[in-house]
This record gives sequence, structure tokens and C-alpha cells, in this order.
Amino acid sequence: MIIDLYGDASRSDERFAQALAQGKTANEAYALAGYKGNDGNASRLKGNERISARVQEIVGSAAERAES
Repeated sequence: MIIDLYGDASRSDERFAQALAQGKTANEAYALAGYKGNDGNASRLKGNERISARVQEIVGSAAERAES
């Protein structure tokens, strides 16, 4: 399930962040998000502050649910 807490994030960016949070590599996540393969863009997107923050938020939420 994809939950976009950032109204300005594209669905593809959200899918990318979700895949990274699940442990996929940047290249795998990039492809799963529907982007055409491009190693440089996958790496660049992974380093994006908004994406990094979203991944941490997803991981943190999963950890909280696991503790409950």
C-alpha cells in the first residue's frame, strides 16, 4: 500500500521510497517505481533529501508497529 504523506511527491517517487525502505537497491527501486533504467538517476534520486526523509519515515513507522 502506497501512502503519500507529501502531497508534492509523485507516485513514482513514493514507490521508489517504499522500495528502498523494503531493502531494495537504488537500481531495483528505480525500476520498480516505473522509471527507465539509469544508474546515475537512481543514485541521484536516492540521495534526494525528500526521498531520504520519506524512507526514514517509512522505516520508523514499521519499527513502531513492530514494537506494538
